[in-house]
Amino acid sequence: ENVVYSDPTLETINFVSASKKIKFIGTSAEATLTLPDTCFFGQETQLEKVTLQAKKIYGNGQKLLFKNIQHSQHTQLFGGSDRDLVGNPEIIFQQVTGGTWEIYGGNEAGTLRGNPITQILTLTGEITQLCGGSLTGTIRGNVATEIKELNGTLARYYGSGIGTEET
Repeated sequence: ENVVYSDPTLETINFVSASKKIKFIGTSAEATLTLPDTCFFGQETQLEKVTLQAKKIYGNGQKLLFKNIQHSQHTQLFGGSDRDLVGNPEIIFQQVTGGTWEIYGGNEAGTLRGNPITQILTLTGEITQLCGGSLTGTIRGNVATEIKELNGTLARYYGSGIGTEET
């Protein structure tokens, strides 16, 4: 759920309500991190040394670092949100292996006021769609996308956004 609770309880706690940086670091090769089907983060997040299971992830304008990740399914990833947002999303892939990714540096919908950055430093797998900007909506800022090492397939690449208009 993409809601910030000022006084979360065990029933309402979510990643958006946590105010500090979050790190998920596996302790063994068998460590698996299974996220909710739709997962919203609200702070800088580092995922490291885990097998990741996630269908849809939103960074909500924060930094998302994927490091030494094993992945075996299809994941849709947004640096932004599903609504209007102010922030500077940053997505970094470093030694990520497997699976299929659909990556958007910006929002799924709405206006993003900020500068999304997507960096593919080392990724082995399939990217069905890489979009530096948003799936739909508008970005008020600068978009940057860098691919250093991709061992796999990049099916579609959009430098800015899909379904957007220049304003």
